[in-house]
Amino acid sequence: MLHGFGISAFGWRVAILADCESTHAVLDRYLFPWLPRAAAEPEDADAVFRVIAGEEGFQVRDGDRAVAHSSTLETLIPLLQSLLDEGMVQRFTGVVAVHAGAVAIDGSAVLLPGPSHAGKSTLVAELVRRGCVYFSDEYALIDDLGLAHPYPRAMMLRNGQAEAHPVLASEWNVTVGRGPAPVRLVLALEHAPGSSWSIRRVPQSEMLLMLLKNTPHSISESSNLAPALLRASGAAACFAGTRGEAADAAGRILALLET
Repeated sequence: MLHGFGISAFGWRVAILADCESTHAVLDRYLFPWLPRAAAEPEDADAVFRVIAGEEGFQVRDGDRAVAHSSTLETLIPLLQSLLDEGMVQRFTGVVAVHAGAVAIDGSAVLLPGPSHAGKSTLVAELVRRGCVYFSDEYALIDDLGLAHPYPRAMMLRNGQAEAHPVLASEWNVTVGRGPAPVRLVLALEHAPGSSWSIRRVPQSEMLLMLLKNTPHSISESSNLAPALLRASGAAACFAGTRGEAADAAGRILALLET
């Protein structure tokens, strides 16, 4: 017997199915926790993902294709979430996506652009532990006015391990963003073991190129991409540089905001 639920956003209907009730409960807990649930109805869905447990772990199937596999369900969640993200961001209307961590403080957003596996989630987690409002650990959504919107998926944290594990903001009693916020600060930070905090202020044109480099959209497919990012970066203080560990970087970011 299959257990499942449906989600729908931006006109994309997805059915997520599991072969046992306990697996279904974990999927329901961690995947798009802010979206309302509906009946799975795979025959009417645009995409159907099935999670199947086996002797060697868990597998995600998209139709007849195996698209992800992991030894534990907890480490499968980030892989499945990435598949869902890829489908979702291509269907956004009214907003464009940037690979960036995003938090808010005092009603304004801070963007931390960077590619996957660049340490965004760890830094976002440290900032929300210190009182920032959680927007996203992977995608910042920017509208035509340059405002940032929440995409509050489960944070995918490695904590020194090879594979990421999902953590819900609600597990830490963290406030989650519910509406758009003007962008106040954009920090393109590169992290490497042993790095120290070193940043420089960059002009809007340079930050725009950094943001464009970190978007899954192409300009030819999204005519509002450059104008939206230009408005977001134009209203913000923009910096680029290197950082050390997340705890040190978070403290410096909060101190920078005070200035």
